[in-house]
Amino acid sequence: MYSNSAFQYAPPYSQESAIGLVMAVGNHGKYLDGSKGAPVNTYLSRDGGYKWAQIAEIPLIYEFGDHGALLVAAPNTQSTTQIRYSWNEGKTWTKLKVSNEPIFVDNIIIEPKSTSQQFVIYGSYDNSTESAGKEADGARQKGDDIMITLDFSGLHEPKCTGVDNPGTEKSDFELWSPHDDERHSNHPNKCYLGQQVTYVRRKQDSECFNGEDFERQVMRVPCLCTERDYECDVNFVQDSDGKCVPIKEKVQDAQIMHVDAEDCAETGFHYTSTGYRTIPGNKCYGGLKLEPVKRACSHFVWFTTLFSLKTILTTAIAVAVLYYGWPIIEALILVLPIPDPKELLEKLMGAIAPVTGLIQSFMTT
Repeated sequence: MYSNSAFQYAPPYSQESAIGLVMAVGNHGKYLDGSKGAPVNTYLSRDGGYKWAQIAEIPLIYEFGDHGALLVAAPNTQSTTQIRYSWNEGKTWTKLKVSNEPIFVDNIIIEPKSTSQQFVIYGSYDNSTESAGKEADGARQKGDDIMITLDFSGLHEPKCTGVDNPGTEKSDFELWSPHDDERHSNHPNKCYLGQQVTYVRRKQDSECFNGEDFERQVMRVPCLCTERDYECDVNFVQDSDGKCVPIKEKVQDAQIMHVDAEDCAETGFHYTSTGYRTIPGNKCYGGLKLEPVKRACSHFVWFTTLFSLKTILTTAIAVAVLYYGWPIIEALILVLPIPDPKELLEKLMGAIAPVTGLIQSFMTT
């Protein structure tokens, strides 16, 4: 897979709005260098890069539109008069003539979220005297720049339906999780970074459009913390059993002591590592607790906390509000129609008097 600027091919590409889709240029062989016989093809993945399908036998420059429902691509190592587009994620392509003269397509762009159906192609005319299909080898003769706009909304594809019941036969949508493949068959809960995430996305064979106002449904279910949600803390490393154990030569001791000193000065507490820390971005809750333990810096920490400047100020403000605000509170009690407790008690006694008399007469009899 070509992933750096040393080659003239498009890098791997994905978009947050096109869930699970990744496009890239590469080959199945042992070498990336075309001079060693490596064929250069274009591939697409629907599961975040785990499995790939070849969608073109030439390197393409590409872009997503309509939340990933529309793919637009063009050759980027040879001049062309056509671009190609697909409504089924590369299973079939339709070619569209965009220029009478061969052009080199430098890029295909869309608005930042890749949710519209309008694209802009920019490049330059091919002024070479050789055939338009010659592979680029550094001898390109570029002419004037050119910019072409494409609007696929005029194709009048039907709008996708059934977003409220994804996965059913009549719906154009399906449910997809990043952990649906066989790699996670031993983890039926499909938890990753402390949560189960399921997306609603369009089916590959549903040739319809989502629309710019499409709001993708994402279902997130938090998971209980397990050992998989932690990594080794500073000065710890995994042993052969997968447990985090202290390393022999500790590093950054001065930095850790400095942080502890700051915590003690601010709060009177510091944290002692258990060898583990939560993986950044993890959303798990409860379950196994392996985070650093909070400890007091001294035996007098509770006393100093109780009489800290912050506590004293808070108490002083509360006392001042009660002292100076009591006349207002008393006035409100007098003005508001609050019933007299004595009257309430008399009414209550009057209500239960017949019952009490009945019980007494029964006991006498």
